[in-house]
Amino acid sequence: MSDIDDRADQHRALEEYAHAGGQRNQPMELHRPPHGHTPDRVPALQEGTHAGTSILPIGAQQIKVMRERSRIMREIAEEAAAAGDRWYYRYPAKSRETGGTSYIEGPSVKLAEAVARLYMNNIVQVARVEDWGNAWMIVMRFCDLESGFILERPFQQSKAQTTIKTKDYERQQQSAFAIGVSKATRNVITNALSTYTDFAFEEAKHSLVEKIGRDLEGWRQRTIDSCRDLPVELARVERVMGRVAKDWLAPDIAKIVAMGRAVKDGMATLDETFPLLEAEKKIEDKPAEASTPPNEQKANLQSAAAPSEGETKTKTEQAPKTTPKNLEEYLELVRATADAATDREALTKWFSSEPQRKLRNTIGLVSEETNQAKAIINARVQELETEA
Repeated sequence: MSDIDDRADQHRALEEYAHAGGQRNQPMELHRPPHGHTPDRVPALQEGTHAGTSILPIGAQQIKVMRERSRIMREIAEEAAAAGDRWYYRYPAKSRETGGTSYIEGPSVKLAEAVARLYMNNIVQVARVEDWGNAWMIVMRFCDLESGFILERPFQQSKAQTTIKTKDYERQQQSAFAIGVSKATRNVITNALSTYTDFAFEEAKHSLVEKIGRDLEGWRQRTIDSCRDLPVELARVERVMGRVAKDWLAPDIAKIVAMGRAVKDGMATLDETFPLLEAEKKIEDKPAEASTPPNEQKANLQSAAAPSEGETKTKTEQAPKTTPKNLEEYLELVRATADAATDREALTKWFSSEPQRKLRNTIGLVSEETNQAKAIINARVQELETEA
C-alpha cells in the first residue's frame, strides 16, 4: 500500500517522478487539465527554446559524419543476427467483426532504439505529455538532423496497465508510464524509419528461426522450461500452436518465444496469449492439494502402496496448510516446504507440479516473482545434493 493516501498527493508525486532529472525518456512538460475539461495542448517547442537540456533544431543541420545507407543496412543485419527474440514480439488480437483471434507481429522497442542509433544523426524525445485522468497522452518526436524532417506521434497510455503486481499506487503508475513511453518511442521510430525497421524485423525473425533450427531439440526443451517459468501450462501453449511439444518446428518455437517476450514486456497478458478453455476456468484449486509438501505427498504414496516391513517412512514436517493469497504467503509456503524436504527430486517435482502452477497463476505471480520462489527450491536442492 502506498504511503501517500491522498489521491492529489499521489498525482503530484507522479509528476515529480516524471520530471526527475537524469531519467531516461522522461517528459519535458506535463500538463493536467481540470477534471471534466478537454486537455489543452502544450505548445510545441520553438527553435532555440530550451526544455531541460533539450533544444529542438529547425531545418537541416550541418553534419560532420553523414550516414551511408549500405553501412546502415549491413550493421542492422549484423545486430539482428545477435539480437534474435529481443527485436521481435508476437501477441494476439481479437477481431471485433468475427470474434476470432489473429496475431500481430512487429519490432520491439529495443529494435527501434537500435535502428535509430545505427541510422545516426537524429533526435528522439518526448515532446509533451497530457494527463487525461485515466490515461496519459504521450507525444513523441523524431527529428532527422540531416534532412530537417520532424515527425510527432501521439500515444494514449492507460494508467491501469502494468506488468508488476503491487499495492503501491506510485510504483504501479511509474510502471504504467514507463510502458507508455516505451511504446510511444517504438511507434515514432518505426513510422519515421519504416524501411529500416521493417528490414531489421525480418532479419531478426529469420535469424531466430535459423538459430533454433541449428539446435531444435535444445530449444524445444528450453521453451518448455520457459513456459513453466512464465508460468503457463504446456497444454495451453500446445493448444494455441496446434501441435504437441514433441512436434514443434523451428518457426513454432520462434513464435512461442516471441509470445513469451510480449507477455514479459507488457504487450499482452498471459490469458490473452494462451487462453483457458471455459471448462478450465471453472476448475478451482484444492487448498489441501496445492499446499501439500512433497515429503507428505511421498508419504501418502508410500502408505497407499502398502510399503513392506522395514521400509523407511519419509519424514514429514509441518508446512503452512492454508492456501497462499499473495507473494509473501507463497514464499512462506515454499520456504517451509524446502526446509522440510529430504528428497531433492520430490521437491523439484512438487514445485513444477500442475497444482503448484495453477496456484501461482491464481495468485497472479509474474515471472520475476516465480523466479524468487524457484531460487529457494534450487538452493535447497543444492544443499541436499551436498548432503547426499
